[in-house]
Amino acid sequence: MEGRRRRGAERFRRAGLHNIETRLLASETDKWVKRHKGGFDRVLVDAPCSGTGTWRRNPDARWRATEEQGLDNLVPLQARILTSAARLVKPGGRLVYATCSLLP
Repeated sequence: MEGRRRRGAERFRRAGLHNIETRLLASETDKWVKRHKGGFDRVLVDAPCSGTGTWRRNPDARWRATEEQGLDNLVPLQARILTSAARLVKPGGRLVYATCSLLP
């Protein structure tokens, strides 16, 4: 995760975007969220997913699904993350929710 965050920061810099704060949270109940409630114009959530969106370039992944990636665990986790992230957005702001999953 830290590597992904670092690569994102580099992409933001190359795009000329400098007023961005990236944060890796310990969980969807991280106390940082409560302290920064309603403090952001835009929030991007890169949610954990089933990985189905990567199957074309990584076909073996469909056979290596772990229990953690099971929909029974992912759906409620994604719902909690989305609820938590929504608390960070200012009124009139935008929440962008990204996942590579092709499943509804």
